Amino acid sequence: ASDAHHVYQIYVRIKDEEWNVYKRFSQFHQVHNQLKKIYPKIGKFEFPPKKNFGKKDAKVVENRRRVFQTYLRLVINHVLDNDKSQDTTISKDSFIQRLPFFSDKTAEKADSKKVKKTASSSSLSTSPGNQSSLPQPQYEGL
Repeated sequence: ASDAHHVYQIYVRIKDEEWNVYKRFSQFHQVHNQLKKIYPKIGKFEFPPKKNFGKKDAKVVENRRRVFQTYLRLVINHVLDNDKSQDTTISKDSFIQRLPFFSDKTAEKADSKKVKKTASSSSLSTSPGNQSSLPQPQYEGL
């Protein structure tokens, strides 16, 4: 029995700032439960089910990646749309302050021998040119 686990790479871009975040399914699940308490609507967003068997299967991993891609877009837009500060400009720091899940500073040190990083990656980026009357930038490009 191997205790290797799958890590999802999330590429984030806000204007000229870019970074990668690496998260396990359990971390997605934890933040999903936390966000549902603050933003009940997030509970209606599609989130991949937990699987005890077959969770490392390529089809399961790819399906989760696709669902996470859509889920993250919805969560980011919902959180930013409901932000009370009404700050119309977003930076990496202000984004991470609102959603610490996307910090590239790892709180826990992963044992690299046990981490199996595969090619599941998603990306998030802001639309740089659209500064019209929208109160918050919309995220596109996953």
